[in-house]
Amino acid sequence: MALLGSNSLVNCPRCKQRITVDIDQILDVAVDKDIKQRLLSGNINIIDCPLCSFHGMATTPIIYHDPEKELLLTYTPAELNIPLPDKEQLFGTLTRTILNRMPSDKRKAYLLQPKEMFSIESMRTTILNEDGITNEMIEQQRSKMELIKTLISTPADMLPDLIKERDEELDDLFFQLLSAIKQSQPSDQPDSQTDILEQLEQQLLSHSTFGKRSQEYATALQKSAADLESIESKLTRENFLDLILSAPDDTHITCLVTLARPAADYEFFILLTDRLENSTPEDQAKLKHIRSLILETIQKIDQASQQKAEAAQSILASIIKSDNPKAKIEEHVKDIDQSIMLLLQQHIENAQSAGNKDEETNLLQIQAWLFEVLHQHAPPQLRFINELLALNTREEVIEMAKARSNEFDKDILEIMKTVADQLQSDQQTELAAKLLDYIPIVKDELGIQ
Repeated sequence: MALLGSNSLVNCPRCKQRITVDIDQILDVAVDKDIKQRLLSGNINIIDCPLCSFHGMATTPIIYHDPEKELLLTYTPAELNIPLPDKEQLFGTLTRTILNRMPSDKRKAYLLQPKEMFSIESMRTTILNEDGITNEMIEQQRSKMELIKTLISTPADMLPDLIKERDEELDDLFFQLLSAIKQSQPSDQPDSQTDILEQLEQQLLSHSTFGKRSQEYATALQKSAADLESIESKLTRENFLDLILSAPDDTHITCLVTLARPAADYEFFILLTDRLENSTPEDQAKLKHIRSLILETIQKIDQASQQKAEAAQSILASIIKSDNPKAKIEEHVKDIDQSIMLLLQQHIENAQSAGNKDEETNLLQIQAWLFEVLHQHAPPQLRFINELLALNTREEVIEMAKARSNEFDKDILEIMKTVADQLQSDQQTELAAKLLDYIPIVKDELGIQ
């Protein structure tokens, strides 16, 4: 059987006419970092037939390779009826191509024992299992996706009743999937799927238990943030306690403690206990409940912080120890946040203090790759802001803003302000000031009034 590649002639599954399609038979994560996600999302070897408008995946044998996971999988569509000798010859050729790309010291035994998959779905499941995603989790996600499809196809006047009927299934995972789908849709079309999803989301927020609770929490969080901001420069344990005692309900108390966790320290609890002991018997029950609620909230916050720190340690360690750190960064790009960046900086400073030049050089290279990969995966607006911050003169900023003026609208100014606020809260005052100085320049070059 002949190997396929770019501009291959294949038969359209519907009209059977010969058409030209780009075919990838070797899906090698080491060569194409995006191929894994494309396979998982069903976006490989796509046929768009110009004759009958068929859109779908081409029927072709494929081999999947992930050296980090030591995974080599093959799949041959049953409908091709390829004789066993021909199939073995084909995958032998594809495997040799993979081997020839690899340094000799990286060739391991798994490359001689590919696992045969009997469906494209079983290949995806195996890949997800290697990432720690169990079959039960996959099935749960699939069930939520089916529910989303059902809700999308339901007439608007029937949605409230269906939402109430399926209320128990509308949980955190469901809303996460809905949000992910919404974010992946193109928003520059007037009648795009995004509009349908936004309307569905509003119905879900209004009629589901989880949605109502989410809205209540968001409102409480916003009010709590405003209350804290009003006394930010004068925040003491005493007025923080007063804020908590005047909160209208438990949700607001939880939000206040979440936003100002450091204020709820040992001395704060001494103050709260003193108030409790000097209160009337009637108020003591309320204060005891508040104390228990604060302790429970703190425990959850600290536990989450510990888990986040351990996860950051684990991810950074896997990157540092990897034979291909940049590929490992790509694999974890969605998990990389400020905590990992700060942890890496701490490692760099430790290496500098110890005078370990080799380790310092290695860590600095990893840091450079982190910045590079994060920049590549950032939304266009954030990439633009990062590029602006790398400039040093007003003239350079004017030139870039002028050259990119057709890419952005007035929303970019609000995003720049938000990023500047975040930089300020992260104590990166120089960068924050720099970005704020650039806002009027960008505004002028975009022609915004």
